[in-house]
Amino acid sequence: MTDRQDRVADMVAQALAAPSTPHPDIGKRYRVSSETPLMPRFNVRNVETIVEMIARIKRMPPGSEFVVDRKKLKRGKPWYYVEAFEPDGMSAGKGWINSIALVGQDVEER
Repeated sequence: MTDRQDRVADMVAQALAAPSTPHPDIGKRYRVSSETPLMPRFNVRNVETIVEMIARIKRMPPGSEFVVDRKKLKRGKPWYYVEAFEPDGMSAGKGWINSIALVGQDVEER
């Protein structure tokens, strides 16, 4: 193999080994396998809002579930507006989940 073929083979192997990103569907319920941030807002316009938003981020523990209400793209990545539920089934509120937070998780449809 040439050096170029070796580099291409390495890139293909890395792409195949990379964790896949789940793509939840609107109206369906899912369970997360790792702690997942639930963001209070989709857009942040100024420093005060950023500080306020960071303070209001909820951490969904493993085993939490969510139902997708709608999806928006931000910089080409999907964000999901969801209703979240604690592992015991109690409501954890509504907010946004960035698809990046789901990478590498076992996101199970319920």
